Amino acid sequence: MHQGNMSAAVLQMIFASKPGGSPQHFGRMYDKKVNLLGLISLMALPQESTLPPLQNAWPQLMAGTMRLLTTLKEQQVCLTLAPHPKYS
Repeated sequence: MHQGNMSAAVLQMIFASKPGGSPQHFGRMYDKKVNLLGLISLMALPQESTLPPLQNAWPQLMAGTMRLLTTLKEQQVCLTLAPHPKYS
C-alpha cells in the first residue's frame, strides 16, 4: 500500500462523508466501533514505527476518529431515546 502511494486514497475512502456529515461507509454501530478500534491502535503505535504517509496524515486520522466518535455517540443517543418497535 505504501509503495503504490495508496495510503491517502484509502484514508479518503475510509473517512468519506455523506452530505449531512455522517460517515458514508460505516452506518452500523458495530462498523464504527471496529473502525475506531483500528484507528486507535494506529495512534498507539510509536511514531518511528509508522509509515511516513500515516505520519503525514495524522491530522486527518484525528479528525476522522473524532467524527466517528461523535456520530457513534449520536447514534447511541438516538437508540436510547427512540421507543423500541416491539414494545410500542
